[in-house]
Amino acid sequence: MIQTQLAAKSTEQPLSKRNLTFKELLTRLNHHNVNVKSGGCEGLSELINCSNSEIIEAQLHTLFQSLSKLILDRETKVRRLVIKLIDDILAKV
Repeated sequence: MIQTQLAAKSTEQPLSKRNLTFKELLTRLNHHNVNVKSGGCEGLSELINCSNSEIIEAQLHTLFQSLSKLILDRETKVRRLVIKLIDDILAKV
């Protein structure tokens, strides 16, 4: 990675165990690989469970826009993770 990319990550944003932000995890939801999509869902679930509701509310529109596409995904694993993720979001907000 380029040094400017490493420095560009804000310390104010919550990070997952893999040091990924909401935006980076949302990008993974659009990937064609099932493991990448499920990893994105798991990372988002982790961020949602450790973040306060204000941060989640700021990302709510983008989260639901991305998750609504994945409810119809052909892989059962992805659909189950998305439903669990939506449940986590609704419980937090």
